[in-house]
Amino acid sequence: MASLAVRYRPTRFGQIVGKNKAILGLYSLVNSDNVPPAILISGSTGTGKTTIARIVAKTFACNSKKENGDVCGVCEDCVAIANSKFPDVKEIDCAVNRGIDAARELQAKASYKPTKARKRVFILDECHQLTKEAFKSLLKLLEEPPESTLFILASSEPTTIPPEIQNRCAHIKIKNLEDSNIRNLLLRTLQAEDRHIDDKDLDALVAASGGTPREALRNLEVFLATGAPPSADDSIAVPAKQVRSWLTDLYQDPLAAVAHVQAFSDAERLVQDMLRANTALVLLRQKVEDPFVMPWLHEIVTMAEPTVSSAIQSALIEAHKTLTHYRPPDARSVLVNVCLQVDSFNQSRNK
Repeated sequence: MASLAVRYRPTRFGQIVGKNKAILGLYSLVNSDNVPPAILISGSTGTGKTTIARIVAKTFACNSKKENGDVCGVCEDCVAIANSKFPDVKEIDCAVNRGIDAARELQAKASYKPTKARKRVFILDECHQLTKEAFKSLLKLLEEPPESTLFILASSEPTTIPPEIQNRCAHIKIKNLEDSNIRNLLLRTLQAEDRHIDDKDLDALVAASGGTPREALRNLEVFLATGAPPSADDSIAVPAKQVRSWLTDLYQDPLAAVAHVQAFSDAERLVQDMLRANTALVLLRQKVEDPFVMPWLHEIVTMAEPTVSSAIQSALIEAHKTLTHYRPPDARSVLVNVCLQVDSFNQSRNK
């Protein structure tokens, strides 16, 4: 039997959890008369980029659309696309097919006209892993895109994609889901599976999801099979050892934390995990009962003076707002600024 994440994967726009402005904008874009030749879908691992790309592809093949323009998700063509078996939709795993030969093959296939759908769609999964030569070949395609062809680029690290590629794409940024969205997803899945769990275990699953539906359903499946809720370290997407190291540096030597920030590509995810860890630390200091306090925080709390904890929390919250709402081109500079803010606070406090 397929996993929960596969069985409850969205098959149309109306089923996507937490339909924010980005999803609604994408829905309007692909149902308009001005569909761009290329769309870049970015977001953290597990947020559903490839699933969304397939739903976009269905828009040009489904002959049983709903009155609102959404695909049906159940017709022969929609099912074929979902199973990667539709002739006019090609998925390319760029982690494997990343070189110039794969790019040349794409260039050759892109010139073919669609056989069934209104457009031929090429989904380039994890496209940031393409080589420099492959990107050059892709750029030529995007400069003079073949008629009736749509390229969908999916990436968890969009900042590493060459600017000249990004500039030729409509960029759709998929955010991690709010806890309320994850909770509703888990509750609907439990209802469909005719299962029930305690609120405490549900809270643990929500916290451990990191805001991604795939991780939420994966953890739920493990829990239903074993009865063991996820551990505290499962609540962060960045490896716990790295978050522990960076948070320790923020308290002991904020300038040393800059080196760690520069080495990490997903700045928004790092901020989320740092904020989650520091919030747990603040609760631990206040002796608030919280089952999701990471064990290693007990070591940091001894060096975490309340005023410093508050300064770090404020800086992380502000960084999260900046990354979420303004999407600066160099996201890591926001994290560097966090380190500098904390260092400046320490200097003013020691005067």
